[in-house]
Amino acid sequence: MKTTSQHRNIATSQHRNIATPQHRNTKNCIFFLITCIILISFQLNAQNEPILDHNWKLEQVVTADSTLVVPNDMIILADFFDFGNNNFSLSLGYCQLLESLVDFDNQNQSFVISETTMPLGDCNMPEILSREFFLFEEFLFEDLNNFSNPYQPFSYTFTEEGDLIHLDITNSEGDVATFWASTLSNENFEEIEFSIYPNPAKDLLHMESQKNKIEQITIYNLNGKQVLNSTYNENQPIDISNLAKGMYLVKVKTENGSLTKKLIKD
Repeated sequence: MKTTSQHRNIATSQHRNIATPQHRNTKNCIFFLITCIILISFQLNAQNEPILDHNWKLEQVVTADSTLVVPNDMIILADFFDFGNNNFSLSLGYCQLLESLVDFDNQNQSFVISETTMPLGDCNMPEILSREFFLFEEFLFEDLNNFSNPYQPFSYTFTEEGDLIHLDITNSEGDVATFWASTLSNENFEEIEFSIYPNPAKDLLHMESQKNKIEQITIYNLNGKQVLNSTYNENQPIDISNLAKGMYLVKVKTENGSLTKKLIKD
Protein backbone atom coordinates (compact mmCIF):
# COMPACT_ATOMS: atom_id res chain seq x y z
CA MET A 1 0.00 0.00 0.00
CA LYS A 2 1.37 3.37 -1.05
CA THR A 3 1.81 6.05 1.53
CA THR A 4 0.44 9.56 1.27
CA SER A 5 3.93 10.79 0.52
CA GLN A 6 4.24 8.32 -2.34
CA HIS A 7 0.90 9.45 -3.74
CA ARG A 8 2.09 13.05 -3.60
CA ASN A 9 5.33 12.18 -5.42
CA ILE A 10 3.43 10.30 -8.15
CA ALA A 11 0.92 13.13 -8.52
CA THR A 12 3.68 15.71 -8.65
CA SER A 13 5.54 13.69 -11.26
CA GLN A 14 2.38 13.28 -13.35
CA HIS A 15 1.65 16.97 -13.03
CA ARG A 16 5.15 17.88 -14.16
CA ASN A 17 4.99 15.49 -17.11
CA ILE A 18 1.69 16.97 -18.27
CA ALA A 19 2.24 20.66 -17.47
CA THR A 20 5.75 21.12 -18.76
CA PRO A 21 4.94 20.74 -22.50
CA GLN A 22 1.93 23.05 -22.12
CA HIS A 23 4.07 25.60 -20.35
CA ARG A 24 6.67 25.40 -23.08
CA ASN A 25 4.05 25.78 -25.78
CA THR A 26 2.64 28.82 -24.00
CA LYS A 27 6.08 30.39 -23.77
CA ASN A 28 6.71 29.67 -27.43
CA CYS A 29 3.41 31.24 -28.41
CA ILE A 30 4.11 34.35 -26.35
CA PHE A 31 7.59 34.66 -27.86
CA PHE A 32 6.15 34.26 -31.36
CA LEU A 33 3.48 36.90 -30.76
CA ILE A 34 6.00 39.36 -29.34
CA THR A 35 8.29 38.80 -32.33
CA CYS A 36 5.41 39.38 -34.73
CA ILE A 37 4.37 42.55 -32.94
CA ILE A 38 7.92 43.90 -33.06
CA LEU A 39 8.29 43.10 -36.76
CA ILE A 40 4.90 44.56 -37.65
CA SER A 41 5.61 47.66 -35.58
CA PHE A 42 8.96 48.09 -37.30
CA GLN A 43 7.39 47.72 -40.73
CA LEU A 44 4.58 50.14 -39.97
CA ASN A 45 6.90 52.72 -38.53
CA ALA A 46 9.16 52.42 -41.53
CA GLN A 47 6.37 53.04 -44.01
CA ASN A 48 6.16 56.78 -43.46
CA GLU A 49 9.92 57.30 -43.26
CA PRO A 50 10.39 58.26 -46.96
CA ILE A 51 7.73 60.93 -46.63
CA LEU A 52 9.70 62.45 -43.74
CA ASP A 53 13.11 62.20 -45.38
CA HIS A 54 12.70 64.68 -48.24
CA ASN A 55 11.73 68.22 -49.12
CA TRP A 56 9.01 67.49 -51.67
CA LYS A 57 8.48 69.77 -54.67
CA LEU A 58 5.04 69.94 -56.27
CA GLU A 59 5.00 68.66 -59.87
CA GLN A 60 1.29 68.60 -60.73
CA VAL A 61 -2.24 68.29 -59.39
CA VAL A 62 -4.79 66.26 -61.33
CA THR A 63 -8.47 66.63 -60.42
CA ALA A 64 -11.61 65.40 -62.12
CA ASP A 65 -12.06 68.78 -63.82
CA SER A 66 -8.57 70.08 -64.52
CA THR A 67 -4.83 69.56 -64.32
CA LEU A 68 -2.34 71.97 -62.80
CA VAL A 69 1.29 71.65 -63.88
CA VAL A 70 4.07 73.44 -61.99
CA PRO A 71 6.97 74.73 -64.16
CA ASN A 72 10.42 73.37 -63.36
CA ASP A 73 11.69 76.77 -62.26
CA MET A 74 8.84 77.24 -59.75
CA ILE A 75 9.11 75.82 -56.24
CA ILE A 76 6.11 74.83 -54.13
CA LEU A 77 7.23 72.67 -51.21
CA ALA A 78 5.66 70.07 -48.96
CA ASP A 79 7.61 69.29 -45.79
CA PHE A 80 6.56 66.73 -43.19
CA PHE A 81 8.18 67.29 -39.78
CA ASP A 82 8.65 64.72 -37.04
CA PHE A 83 8.60 66.30 -33.57
CA GLY A 84 8.89 62.97 -31.76
CA ASN A 85 6.34 61.00 -29.74
CA ASN A 86 4.25 60.47 -32.91
CA ASN A 87 3.77 64.21 -33.37
CA PHE A 88 3.95 65.26 -37.02
CA SER A 89 3.14 68.37 -39.00
CA LEU A 90 2.90 69.43 -42.63
CA SER A 91 4.09 72.73 -44.09
CA LEU A 92 2.79 73.27 -47.59
CA GLY A 93 3.56 76.10 -49.97
CA TYR A 94 6.28 78.60 -50.69
CA CYS A 95 4.64 81.97 -51.24
CA GLN A 96 1.63 81.41 -48.97
CA LEU A 97 2.32 78.87 -46.26
CA LEU A 98 -0.28 76.42 -44.97
CA GLU A 99 0.48 74.46 -41.81
CA SER A 100 -1.36 71.44 -40.36
CA LEU A 101 -0.93 68.74 -37.80
CA VAL A 102 -0.69 65.28 -39.34
CA ASP A 103 -1.90 61.93 -38.03
CA PHE A 104 -0.43 59.00 -39.97
CA ASP A 105 -2.23 55.70 -40.43
CA ASN A 106 0.76 53.55 -41.30
CA GLN A 107 -1.27 50.38 -41.74
CA ASN A 108 -3.18 51.94 -44.64
CA GLN A 109 -0.33 54.28 -45.69
CA SER A 110 -2.50 57.36 -45.33
CA PHE A 111 -2.87 60.43 -43.15
CA VAL A 112 -5.36 63.05 -42.02
CA ILE A 113 -4.73 66.71 -41.24
CA SER A 114 -6.12 68.92 -38.48
CA GLU A 115 -5.70 72.31 -36.81
CA THR A 116 -4.76 73.98 -40.07
CA THR A 117 -3.47 77.56 -40.02
CA MET A 118 -2.40 79.95 -42.77
CA PRO A 119 -0.17 82.74 -41.43
CA LEU A 120 -0.67 86.06 -43.16
CA GLY A 121 2.01 86.79 -45.72
CA ASP A 122 2.97 89.58 -48.09
CA CYS A 123 3.68 87.45 -51.12
CA ASN A 124 4.15 89.30 -54.40
CA MET A 125 4.52 86.24 -56.63
CA PRO A 126 1.07 85.88 -58.25
CA GLU A 127 2.00 82.90 -60.47
CA ILE A 128 3.11 80.84 -57.48
CA LEU A 129 0.22 82.08 -55.35
CA SER A 130 -2.41 81.06 -57.90
CA ARG A 131 -1.02 77.52 -58.07
CA GLU A 132 -0.84 77.25 -54.30
CA PHE A 133 -4.47 78.26 -53.90
CA PHE A 134 -5.46 75.74 -56.57
CA LEU A 135 -3.75 73.08 -54.46
CA PHE A 136 -5.41 74.36 -51.27
CA GLU A 137 -8.91 74.89 -52.64
CA GLU A 138 -9.26 72.13 -55.23
CA PHE A 139 -7.25 69.37 -53.59
CA LEU A 140 -7.18 69.90 -49.82
CA PHE A 141 -10.34 71.62 -48.62
CA GLU A 142 -13.95 71.96 -49.61
CA ASP A 143 -14.05 75.26 -47.70
CA LEU A 144 -10.66 76.94 -47.48
CA ASN A 145 -11.99 79.96 -45.58
CA ASN A 146 -12.69 77.85 -42.51
CA PHE A 147 -10.28 75.00 -43.29
CA SER A 148 -13.31 72.73 -43.06
CA ASN A 149 -14.20 69.46 -44.75
CA PRO A 150 -10.76 68.42 -45.98
CA TYR A 151 -10.84 65.77 -48.69
CA GLN A 152 -9.39 63.11 -46.44
CA PRO A 153 -8.00 60.64 -45.64
CA PHE A 154 -5.07 61.22 -47.96
CA SER A 155 -3.35 58.07 -49.14
CA TYR A 156 0.17 58.12 -50.52
CA THR A 157 2.52 55.96 -52.58
CA PHE A 158 6.13 56.21 -53.72
CA THR A 159 7.71 55.41 -57.08
CA GLU A 160 11.38 55.71 -58.00
CA GLU A 161 12.65 56.71 -61.41
CA GLY A 162 16.40 57.01 -61.76
CA ASP A 163 17.64 59.56 -59.25
CA LEU A 164 14.14 60.81 -58.47
CA ILE A 165 11.49 59.60 -56.06
CA HIS A 166 7.88 60.59 -56.66
CA LEU A 167 5.24 60.97 -53.98
CA ASP A 168 1.62 60.63 -55.13
CA ILE A 169 -0.93 61.87 -52.59
CA THR A 170 -4.53 60.93 -53.37
CA ASN A 171 -7.46 62.60 -51.63
CA SER A 172 -10.85 61.07 -50.87
CA GLU A 173 -12.22 62.33 -54.21
CA GLY A 174 -9.58 60.48 -56.19
CA ASP A 175 -7.63 63.62 -57.10
CA VAL A 176 -3.85 63.22 -57.13
CA ALA A 177 -1.09 65.65 -56.20
CA THR A 178 2.35 64.52 -57.36
CA PHE A 179 5.55 65.69 -55.67
CA TRP A 180 9.16 64.78 -56.39
CA ALA A 181 12.53 64.79 -54.65
CA SER A 182 16.06 63.73 -55.50
CA THR A 183 17.25 60.48 -53.95
CA LEU A 184 20.82 61.72 -54.28
CA SER A 185 20.35 64.82 -52.17
CA ASN A 186 21.12 63.13 -48.88
CA GLU A 187 24.30 61.55 -50.30
CA ASN A 188 25.48 64.73 -52.02
CA PHE A 189 25.01 66.88 -48.97
CA GLU A 190 26.10 64.37 -46.37
CA GLU A 191 29.53 65.98 -46.13
CA ILE A 192 28.03 69.37 -45.26
CA GLU A 193 25.16 68.14 -43.12
CA PHE A 194 24.23 70.30 -40.13
CA SER A 195 21.43 70.42 -37.60
CA ILE A 196 19.39 73.34 -36.29
CA TYR A 197 17.43 73.23 -33.07
CA PRO A 198 14.94 73.80 -31.66
CA ASN A 199 12.70 73.83 -34.70
CA PRO A 200 10.25 75.52 -34.29
CA ALA A 201 12.30 78.16 -32.43
CA LYS A 202 11.21 81.27 -30.60
CA ASP A 203 14.18 83.37 -29.49
CA LEU A 204 17.47 81.48 -29.87
CA LEU A 205 18.52 79.12 -32.64
CA HIS A 206 21.32 76.61 -32.13
CA MET A 207 23.19 74.80 -34.86
CA GLU A 208 25.99 72.32 -35.11
CA SER A 209 27.88 70.25 -37.66
CA GLN A 210 29.76 67.10 -36.79
CA LYS A 211 31.86 67.10 -39.96
CA ASN A 212 32.43 70.72 -40.97
CA LYS A 213 33.23 74.12 -39.61
CA ILE A 214 30.27 76.46 -39.96
CA GLU A 215 31.34 79.86 -41.26
CA GLN A 216 28.29 81.94 -42.14
CA ILE A 217 24.54 81.88 -41.46
CA THR A 218 22.03 83.66 -43.66
CA ILE A 219 18.26 83.57 -43.11
CA TYR A 220 15.72 84.41 -45.82
CA ASN A 221 11.98 84.81 -45.70
CA LEU A 222 9.84 82.94 -48.23
CA ASN A 223 9.90 85.92 -50.57
CA GLY A 224 13.66 85.52 -50.88
CA LYS A 225 14.48 88.60 -48.81
CA GLN A 226 17.50 88.32 -46.52
CA VAL A 227 16.44 89.00 -42.94
CA LEU A 228 19.56 87.95 -41.05
CA ASN A 229 23.23 87.48 -41.89
CA SER A 230 25.80 86.54 -39.28
CA THR A 231 29.26 85.07 -38.91
CA TYR A 232 29.00 81.87 -36.92
CA ASN A 233 30.62 81.67 -33.50
CA GLU A 234 30.86 78.13 -32.15
CA ASN A 235 28.53 77.40 -29.22
CA GLN A 236 26.94 80.84 -29.63
CA PRO A 237 23.20 80.67 -30.48
CA ILE A 238 21.66 82.92 -33.13
CA ASP A 239 19.20 85.52 -31.83
CA ILE A 240 16.03 85.33 -33.95
CA SER A 241 13.70 87.03 -31.47
CA ASN A 242 13.12 89.96 -33.85
CA LEU A 243 11.85 87.77 -36.66
CA ALA A 244 8.11 87.55 -37.26
CA LYS A 245 6.36 84.22 -36.86
CA GLY A 246 6.40 82.01 -39.91
CA MET A 247 8.70 79.91 -42.05
CA TYR A 248 12.21 80.86 -43.12
CA LEU A 249 15.08 79.36 -45.09
CA VAL A 250 18.36 79.02 -43.19
CA LYS A 251 21.42 78.90 -45.43
CA VAL A 252 24.58 77.71 -43.75
CA LYS A 253 27.96 78.14 -45.39
CA THR A 254 30.69 75.68 -44.40
CA GLU A 255 34.22 75.00 -45.55
CA ASN A 256 32.85 72.34 -47.92
CA GLY A 257 29.91 74.24 -49.35
CA SER A 258 26.46 75.50 -48.43
CA LEU A 259 23.17 73.88 -47.50
CA THR A 260 19.71 75.30 -46.82
CA LYS A 261 17.09 74.08 -44.37
CA LYS A 262 13.66 75.26 -43.33
CA LEU A 263 13.03 76.95 -39.99
CA ILE A 264 9.71 77.63 -38.31
CA LYS A 265 9.71 80.74 -36.10
CA ASP A 266 7.22 80.63 -33.21
